[in-house]
Order: sequence, then structure tokens, then C-alpha cells
Amino acid sequence: MARLTFVAPLAPTSPIYEHLVHLHLLDLFIGADDIIADKDYKHVFKRLRNTLLQEKGCVVLGVKLTHGLIRRHLQDCGLCGEHITRTLDPTDKQDIDLAYKLLKDL
Repeated sequence: MARLTFVAPLAPTSPIYEHLVHLHLLDLFIGADDIIADKDYKHVFKRLRNTLLQEKGCVVLGVKLTHGLIRRHLQDCGLCGEHITRTLDPTDKQDIDLAYKLLKDL
């Protein structure tokens, strides 16, 4: 798949460029006819959840998100403590259901 879809960067003259250029986490390398790799979104969601739950936190659009800040945000939104604790449990890095729940809650 890489040989077919990771050939060159998407050109600003491409008709799909304006639709994709603002998607900062999307790899804009393409193949012939602007073909872009369709990665397994489940892995992407799990990686995003795991990144958000790192002890050191992560920066999104200039805001440092930490485990504590995410917990506080979810509490302020009225989610119950048991749900928050389970959703933010960093021990199960492969649970796609937890990844969906966290991203939905956020």
C-alpha cells in the first residue's frame, strides 16, 4: 500500500487539497490520481486515546491536555465518576470501545 499511496506530497493545485489541508493529523502523501491511504481508523483512535492518557500529557492546538484536565472537563460536563474512571483507565491500551467513549465524551 505504501508504494501506491506514499509517492509524493499532495499538490496545492489538486482539487482535493482545500478539503484536506486543514486536517493536521492526516498524512497528505499521495499516489497516482491523488490516491490517499485509508488506514485502519481503529488503530488511529486507540493511538489518540493512548496519547491523551500519557502521564506527561499532550498539546492540542496550543493547549496542554493532561489526565487531570481531561478528568475535570468530563466531570464538569456531568459524567459520573465511575464512567470517567473506566474511560480514563490507561491499563487497557487496546480497548477500542474505551477509545470511542473517550473521544465521544471529549
